[in-house]
Amino acid sequence: TNMERQIDHQTKFISQLLGGPAEYTDSHLQKVHAHMRITDKHFDMIKDILCDTLEDFDLDDGHVEFVGGEFERRRGIIVST
Repeated sequence: TNMERQIDHQTKFISQLLGGPAEYTDSHLQKVHAHMRITDKHFDMIKDILCDTLEDFDLDDGHVEFVGGEFERRRGIIVST
């Protein structure tokens, strides 16, 4: 995985979740993740890391919960196995 590219994509995705200018449709997210064989365990790990990181940067608890919820809402289109 190209980490610079990964960080760029994750930054844009989080920006979208917070109402920012980037926009990924559900069909786009499903297409780009389909080949990755992401399991529920993988999804949970990334969600936990994301929420922990936002907390580490003192993001308000309500915002962390919102981002976590929006991330969770996409589980069905990202988890494939």
